[in-house]
Amino acid sequence: MCTLSNFPPLPGDEQIPLCEVDGRVQYSSPEFMNLHLYTSSVSQHPNVVLTKDVLHHSTPRVFTGPVFLPGSDNIIHSIQDAWYENGTKKVLEILSEREDLFKFFRIIAKHLLSGYVLCEKSLRHILFQGREEALLEDCKNSDPVVYMNWHPECTKLAVVTRDDTVTLFSANTSLHPVLKAKPQRRIKCIAWRPLTSGELAVACSEGVYVWNVDPTTFVTRPAFSSAVHLPVSYVSNITWSPQGDILMVCNSKASWLLAWEVDTKKTVYIKRGGVGGIHLLSWSPDGSKLVTSSSDKYLRIWNTAKWTCEWWKIGGVVSSSCWSQNGAVLLFTTNSEPYLYSLSSTSTVFSNEKRPLVYVMADLTRVQVPSGQIVGGDVRRMEWDRSNRRLALIFKDSPLIAIFYTRLRPQLQVSMGFYIRGLPNEIPSFICYQNNFTEGANLTICWSNGRVQYFPMIYRDSQVTPRSMSQTMNTFSPNISALGECSPYYYSPTS
Repeated sequence: MCTLSNFPPLPGDEQIPLCEVDGRVQYSSPEFMNLHLYTSSVSQHPNVVLTKDVLHHSTPRVFTGPVFLPGSDNIIHSIQDAWYENGTKKVLEILSEREDLFKFFRIIAKHLLSGYVLCEKSLRHILFQGREEALLEDCKNSDPVVYMNWHPECTKLAVVTRDDTVTLFSANTSLHPVLKAKPQRRIKCIAWRPLTSGELAVACSEGVYVWNVDPTTFVTRPAFSSAVHLPVSYVSNITWSPQGDILMVCNSKASWLLAWEVDTKKTVYIKRGGVGGIHLLSWSPDGSKLVTSSSDKYLRIWNTAKWTCEWWKIGGVVSSSCWSQNGAVLLFTTNSEPYLYSLSSTSTVFSNEKRPLVYVMADLTRVQVPSGQIVGGDVRRMEWDRSNRRLALIFKDSPLIAIFYTRLRPQLQVSMGFYIRGLPNEIPSFICYQNNFTEGANLTICWSNGRVQYFPMIYRDSQVTPRSMSQTMNTFSPNISALGECSPYYYSPTS
């Protein structure tokens, strides 16, 4: 079994890896990081630079102290000041603490104050629990970039920063359209719509917004009124079908999936059953399968032809997953055990035979490399390139990115590759592969200080080709009207 401890060590002189050419990693000193000396494959790519406003974004402080200063110690004046400052609660606090009042009135005020506090906590728990959890999650996330996503067909990168701004970076242009609006807050993820040039779905606290940005326009701030809105609460993930006709949405608080046909504004709720919300959602590239993972520690693979599913009880919650390009192999990790798992879905899934087994492909146990850095443990994100030859993983509290070599034929093989590290004190916060890179694989890395880096991996024998229209039309895509006819699902038009 492949383990992280068997990876080749990094150079001891703090050299930074820049790229991989024909299986050899090229290194450079931090003072002279010139990628063009080794390859010009990304010379025309957009230069992603984040502004200082994003890097040093801070929440404005709100003054919560007293607005009025008490004028005297008179009980009437104190009650008036308390009422104007904090309302009923402050009045009851003063009445329960005044020594010049009768004990009977102080006891009544204390009981009323206890009841008021209890009612206030109950209402806050019922009405604002989800929002408070979201605010706490936002406070914990200090990374400058929340999400990145490459367009399926062209060299266009969408970047979500922590100030809820979506910026579009395209090749051969200096214009960077910005998608920002007040209702679009606490963005979770984004997804480009396949077979379109500029439609982007944004999942946030107010639901899902689908923007349509004309690639020929010179407008840098598209109108928010043109975005199509799906009002859904607690959206945790979204994914487009390969045909781009259906957007699948999942909820972190409910056990259902929502299929949304954006053009006709029709929706279908798919009842999953069980308990716990769904947080992971991924459509296979061939369109025949959909994988979901829920907090009840079940992994489900849906047959999108009949919308029936097979399930596996796993030891923990799935933290990341990747499909092979042919939709035959699923790789995933969990938050309970440090292993890389594989599930082959080519033969016995959705048949009357016994369900395929889950295999362990690599040991991701946390280790210390010879350079003194820690790598392994809980996986933050995992990405598989389109040729299925390079698998990239980033871990929690680790400055290193692990690259595995993979092969699908004659059977899945995962072998040790190499480590990628950044500048001193940099930690990888997000990674993604470019979809239309024809010379191999281009890993896009965002570091904790906001630096965005391209790490190309060049294969001279590469057979990677951009996804063409003819290739996409051969993929299977379900019809949303057929979903409404499937039991136990029901159809509901979007208001």
